[in-house]
Amino acid sequence: MGYKHLPAKAQQFTTMQEKFVTGVVRGLSNTNAARYAGYAHAPSAATGLMRDKRIVEAIRDRRIYKLNGDMATTALATIDALMTDPLVPAQTRFNASKYVLEQAGHGAALQGPQDKELTDMDADELANAINSGMKALADLADSMGGRHIIDGEIRQVVDVGDAETVDNLLS
Repeated sequence: MGYKHLPAKAQQFTTMQEKFVTGVVRGLSNTNAARYAGYAHAPSAATGLMRDKRIVEAIRDRRIYKLNGDMATTALATIDALMTDPLVPAQTRFNASKYVLEQAGHGAALQGPQDKELTDMDADELANAINSGMKALADLADSMGGRHIIDGEIRQVVDVGDAETVDNLLS
């Protein structure tokens, strides 16, 4: 894999140094990357190479490029598949969705006040936090069309009304 997009200074390496950088970026340990590059004394060569700021900078730049390129696309496709595949367990789909929302900056709104611990809130603040949480849960339930996640599975939940109805259902 060539890295022609990188600044010229990052490409001013010997063939062995270049192979070392490539090996580390591809996931080899420093010592194994030094072996891959052909260094006779791989452990000491790896230590010396990682002391070279140019080498470390090139590894960092190439990892960033790799993460922002194909790996990001693959990661997004994987998250999308996890969230939308009905064969994936509901808890996994929920966690994938929650992760995406949090990364997009929407997680804090679902969690309530972030500036105070519950033990530091007065009665009105606690009531507001509870009401906010209940509204978020109600909105989530509405969006699920009466279905709820129970024990990691989506289940239909029916309002049974009063205690007498519950007793009749259980008997």
